[in-house]
Amino acid sequence: QKQKYKKIRWMQNAIANAKRRMEVKWRDLNDEERKSAREAIDKEWASWLESGAATIIYRKDVPINKQIIRARLVLTRKEIVEQGTVIGQKFKARIVVLGFEDIRALAGGLTTDSPTVTRQASRVMLQIALSQQWRMRTGDVSVAFLRGDPLPEPLYCEIAPEVDSVGDKVVKLL
Repeated sequence: QKQKYKKIRWMQNAIANAKRRMEVKWRDLNDEERKSAREAIDKEWASWLESGAATIIYRKDVPINKQIIRARLVLTRKEIVEQGTVIGQKFKARIVVLGFEDIRALAGGLTTDSPTVTRQASRVMLQIALSQQWRMRTGDVSVAFLRGDPLPEPLYCEIAPEVDSVGDKVVKLL
């Protein structure tokens, strides 16, 4: 009976955590939440422009043979944790380029995956660090996607309407 209760409790927690990470719809936010969400959106948009990886250009300046792919905004809530205790929530905004729409990707001529470490490789690394008694630290690279190697050729994408109303302009990713 105790084991069954633990399983049910674990499932309830897993579902609650998944719901917290789900995408938030703008229409479901109150005025205060919209203000906070707008700050997260503006911060994300600024990181795109300040990184030098993206510039805004006029649609008419996109070469005729180049495709303009869509982008969309993903807005989620993120818990603020201090010393293991949740003290609040904040919004996290991500502009997502729908790379699967790129005809080069569909034809197999473009790499669309993201380099990640396998579970096995990370465990080997941890084992080596432990056996050598190395001190380990974690870190995060903000807007890592925008700090990668330059693209072999520019990619052009729409600006998500929730991000900026720039009329006849698009983003050129370098």
